[in-house]
Amino acid sequence: MTFLRSYEYVFILTLAQLPGCFSAAYLVERLGQQMTMGLYRMANGSDLDVLLRPESLGRPLRLHPGGLPHPAAHPRGWAWPAG
Repeated sequence: MTFLRSYEYVFILTLAQLPGCFSAAYLVERLGQQMTMGLYRMANGSDLDVLLRPESLGRPLRLHPGGLPHPAAHPRGWAWPAG
C-alpha cells in the first residue's frame, strides 16, 4: 500500500464520522447532553451485540490470537477491493 493510498483511507474514515458529529450536536441542543449520551451508548451497545453474535452474520467469526479476524473468515481473505 502506498503512502498516498493510506491517507485516502484516513480521509474516508474521517468523512464517515461527520454524520455522527452533526447528529450529536443537534441532539445535544434538542435533548440535552445526558440524554444524547444515553442514546448513543444504547446504540453502541446494540451494535456491539450484533457484532459479537456470529449467528447474526450467517457464519462464525474466527479470531486470531491477536484479536484480528482470521483471513479465512472473509470469503476473499484480506484482499483489497479491485480498483
